[in-house]
Amino acid sequence: PIELPDDLGAAGVPVGVRTVEHDGLVLEIWYPTTDDRTDVEDADILQFIPDEIEDIVGGVSLPTLTSGERDAPVRNAGPYPVVLFSHGLGGYRLQSLDLTVHWASRGYVVIAADHPGRRMQDILPCMFSPALDGCAVDTDDPGPHQIKKVLNWVDKDTEFDLDPTRIAMTGHSAGAATTASIGEDEDFALLMPMASARTVERDTPTLLISGDCDAYAPEVDLLAAEEDLLMIHDAGHLAFADFCELELGGFADSLTGREDINETFLGLLYDLATDGCPGYTPQSTDCEVYFDLAESKEIIRYATTAALDAHMMDQGPGVEDLWDETTLY
Repeated sequence: PIELPDDLGAAGVPVGVRTVEHDGLVLEIWYPTTDDRTDVEDADILQFIPDEIEDIVGGVSLPTLTSGERDAPVRNAGPYPVVLFSHGLGGYRLQSLDLTVHWASRGYVVIAADHPGRRMQDILPCMFSPALDGCAVDTDDPGPHQIKKVLNWVDKDTEFDLDPTRIAMTGHSAGAATTASIGEDEDFALLMPMASARTVERDTPTLLISGDCDAYAPEVDLLAAEEDLLMIHDAGHLAFADFCELELGGFADSLTGREDINETFLGLLYDLATDGCPGYTPQSTDCEVYFDLAESKEIIRYATTAALDAHMMDQGPGVEDLWDETTLY
């Protein structure tokens, strides 16, 4: 068994990371590795920005975000419960490393797929007029069909010692809508949609997590008997991802005024890339300032781990309302 800190928001064992391809999808997999691992990899975020855009704007500088040790051995402590993560519109499979790496350190194998049709590299070329090659926005949600491919990979895998009877589904924004949609068709031990008003119309254990400063998911109604909602006060749309650290609002500012820019599309990108980022004016008129990201992320790590442990490992009471900055419904 894995010995873990009592604090559910604290990291546990070292994390390995691998990238695999399956049925046309690229999957990132985080998993518990052995205690003697020290060579942690910096995530290559630039791989999600098309070269043509880098050339146009003169290069893009992004901060360092850590992932795990590349191709490290799998810790011999399985079979492991599985967490599937679905990224949002304009996102990418590494967009929420603070969460995916944390869950892996706490004894889960976490799998995130890129969703062609709503990836960052599909969206960014659409900012220009005329649109650059690669602009490819899928107006229908490609996520559920692609997540079914991931489930197929889980069923066939023999390397990670996975437990296919213990799978949780989670996602951010458009990925939360994917979570709710596929959660109505497939059986999961737990659903955790984050930053979305799309609820689950099925009695599956569900933890919705939202921020009441989120301009993109302002109204959340609980429809099913098995749903809980954890509302984080003054948190915005990006409290559940690492986009604020990438300072994409500044990137959007650098493109303003260019003759080849689609100003409408750029404006939408700017609003989406800053909602929830401290230092920017909240778009929601109900909020004055955004909640500190370090504190909100600690709450999210703790609450999601508590829910996972309760429904996947039969440990603990599940999510509780432990903070002054939250309300549990």
